[in-house]
Amino acid sequence: GGPSPPPLAGECSPGNEIGHLLYLEEDDVVVTSRCLGNGGDDLPRFNGEGGMDCTTPDYDLDGTWYWVLKENDGSTGYGSDHQDKRLCDGPEPEDPCAGVLCGDCEFCDQANGNCVSDCADGQTCEEDAVIGFHCADADPCANAGCGPCDICDAGNCISTCADGQTCEFDVLDGYYCASADLCANAGCGDCEFCDPTNGNCVSECADGQTCEFDGVAGFFCADPDPCAGVACGNCEHCDAGSCVSDCSDGETCEYDDIAGFFCAVTDTCQGACLPCQACDGFANCIDMCPDGQSCMVDPVIGPFCGVAGGGGVGETCDPNDINSCTPPYVCMPVDFNDPASPWACMDMGII
Repeated sequence: GGPSPPPLAGECSPGNEIGHLLYLEEDDVVVTSRCLGNGGDDLPRFNGEGGMDCTTPDYDLDGTWYWVLKENDGSTGYGSDHQDKRLCDGPEPEDPCAGVLCGDCEFCDQANGNCVSDCADGQTCEEDAVIGFHCADADPCANAGCGPCDICDAGNCISTCADGQTCEFDVLDGYYCASADLCANAGCGDCEFCDPTNGNCVSECADGQTCEFDGVAGFFCADPDPCAGVACGNCEHCDAGSCVSDCSDGETCEYDDIAGFFCAVTDTCQGACLPCQACDGFANCIDMCPDGQSCMVDPVIGPFCGVAGGGGVGETCDPNDINSCTPPYVCMPVDFNDPASPWACMDMGII
C-alpha cells in the first residue's frame, strides 16, 4: 500500500552495499536480516513505538528472517525513505544447483549442489502410473525367499500347510498342501497293510489265521490246520483234527514191502485159500491166474502166475545172456531193492 515512491537517486554500486540490507523490488521495501529494534540490536532510532518489532519476522526468504526497516518516526521502509541505504540487489549469487540433474526421488541441495534422496531410511523409490515416482516403505518380504507353500508376513516365512501336511506339486494344480503319507516307509510284511491314520502295520488275518503262500494266489490268510501236529496210525488220516481210518467196513490194514500199509478185504476164508488164490470177502477162494497160466511157487519170490517150461517165468536166468529166458519173458532181479537178489525170467505183464 501507500503512494508510489519517487525515482531513486541512482543505481547503487558495490561500494554502497550494506550486507544485512535487502531491497525487495516487488514490494519497493528495504528489509534487514539484522533487526535493529526492540528485541534485536535495540538501537535508539529503531526501538521506539513506531520502530521495529523483532519478535516476528516480516519475511522468510529461503530460511532467513527479514524485518522491514522502520525507524521510530514511523518511516515505512519504502526505498524512497532510505536513499542512503542499499536500494538494489546487486549481482545475482551463483546457483549451486544450476545444471545439476538428480535422479528419481532426489533433489538438489542448494547449500552445496549435491543430489540428496527424498526418501527416509528404509524407504525405496517406486513409480506409479498416477503419481509418478515417490518414496515408499521398503517391502520386508522382497528378499525373504519363502517356499512355494509359504506366505511372507513382515519378512517372516509362514507355511500355509497345517501340522502333518506337506507341500506337494501337481502339474494341474501346482503346489498345494497335502496330508503326509504316514505309510510311505512303513515296510509292512506279507499279509499286512499300513493304517494311514498312524503308519502302523496291521495284519490282514483274523485271529487264528496264518499267512500262507500259493504260487497262483500269492500270500493269503488261511484258517489254521487242525491236523497240524496230529500223528495218526497206519491206514489212517487226519480229518478236522481227528484220526479217521482209511479202510472201509470189512477191510483191515495190511502191509506189503512194495505197497507199504494198505487197506485189504478182511480174510473171511480163514487162510483156507491156496497160493495164487485170494479171498473174495465172502469166504470164497478165487483163482488169480489168467487162462493159460498156472500157479508156480518160487522159493525166493513166492507164488506167482506163469507158464511152465525152460526159460519160463520164475526160473533162474543169466542176466548176461539175453537168450536165457523164453520170449516174451525177460531176465530181471527178483527184488529190485536187494543188490544180492537172484535173477529170474519174469512176465512183464505180471509185474
